[in-house]
Amino acid sequence: MYNILVVDDEQIVIDSVRFIVKNNIRNAAVCAGFRSGAAALQQIGSLKPDIVLMDICMPGINGLDTIAQMKLVCPNAVYVIISAYEQFEFAKQAVELDVYEYLLKPVKKQVLVDVINRIMAEISDRANEFNRALKAEEKFKNALSVLEPGLIYSIIMNRNPAQALKNYRELSGITTTRGYIMVLKYEFGEKKARGAIEDEPFFLVFREILKIRRRCILGPAMSDRTAVYIFCDDDDYQSRVKAAGFAEGLLRELKKKSGIAFSIGIGGVKDDDQIAYSYEEALIALRHGRGEVAHIAEAAGVQPDNGADIISRDAQLLEAVEAGDADKVDTILRELFDRMDRNSALGCGNSESRNRLIEIAVMAHRAAHRLNVGEDDYLKFNSYLGEMLEIKDSNEFKEWYIMRMVYLAMKIRKAREASTGRIVSQAKAYISDNYGKQISLNMLAKSLGVSPSISASYSRRRQAPTLWNT
Repeated sequence: MYNILVVDDEQIVIDSVRFIVKNNIRNAAVCAGFRSGAAALQQIGSLKPDIVLMDICMPGINGLDTIAQMKLVCPNAVYVIISAYEQFEFAKQAVELDVYEYLLKPVKKQVLVDVINRIMAEISDRANEFNRALKAEEKFKNALSVLEPGLIYSIIMNRNPAQALKNYRELSGITTTRGYIMVLKYEFGEKKARGAIEDEPFFLVFREILKIRRRCILGPAMSDRTAVYIFCDDDDYQSRVKAAGFAEGLLRELKKKSGIAFSIGIGGVKDDDQIAYSYEEALIALRHGRGEVAHIAEAAGVQPDNGADIISRDAQLLEAVEAGDADKVDTILRELFDRMDRNSALGCGNSESRNRLIEIAVMAHRAAHRLNVGEDDYLKFNSYLGEMLEIKDSNEFKEWYIMRMVYLAMKIRKAREASTGRIVSQAKAYISDNYGKQISLNMLAKSLGVSPSISASYSRRRQAPTLWNT
């Protein structure tokens, strides 16, 4: 329902407009009528009209000055002048006030009806456009939030993050060309449940503060930490002070929402192709910095001793899992644990080495979920993290880890083979249904919902009829 406010010193005009609106216009009503601008201004805030019909010459404040003050309270209302005076100065002021229409008394009924209907239609279009813009923005933000965990993974694993960051900047309109990594570490008490960390109140606050106050990419919760990429070009002393100040304020807000112990490590500002080093620096700052918030500058000269070098094949491990190569996964892990056992300082008993392995396991499980791997009695996506964190014995951890990662690779391979079989069956059915017609590669790909290159690879693998290049 559209609310119409009428302001005119003649009661007959107010009554006439009310009668015309009631009997000729749907979804609209005169919410109030006033015989002076002063009286209307006293009520404008509570009435919140959509349309205001205003006389010019009234006792006290005139109609034009009334509109000027009303716009401060109701800037989105549409204003129409109804006046018996056709003066250039009035018309000029009306234009300056962005008045929608200037009608001369006596106003014909149909003219008034047409003007109000036209205004209502434009208000509706404006509201629909605004809603469409909001929905589009929401979808865009949701799409970016889906991309963010994978982008953080590419940084941690150093898997060509430069191109991924470039694409993200282009999508979101960010002009900075560099950034740094901030790592939030959280430590739960013994009785605190450790499962869906991203649903914890503190994590929701963490996400909200970051997204409001910084242009950033938020990673997923991984064991006891979360990595964040923050866009920033400057790397001088003042920017480091600002980064530390922001982190300290963030910790204060988080402590209000939980009884969890937090600390933050901040890496240096890097170019995109070097950003993985900022992540390693943030971890070093966490271990060697002073206080709850530490910048890598405070740990200058400290060399990595957290097992990052000994776990040099982590990217190969994740690639083998995603490829479904169970034998390769088993080989990589056994070699890896053998090397770690020969260096006791970096074995599974080392918290940083174990956390690195947990990070890889989280990524592998997310990859399996993304590839539509189903759960079973052994594989549960909601409980594996807590199960892994409860294992204290190093040998038990190694055996569990190897068995789980090999099993994930086997499940992924089966899921890929099942997907291949479905697509081949669909392709054969499409060819059969369209036998005798000219079928192109693009037509087949569209029917399957895959790219032409994928459909071509399936066709070659299954020795389908040679019609792809027609």
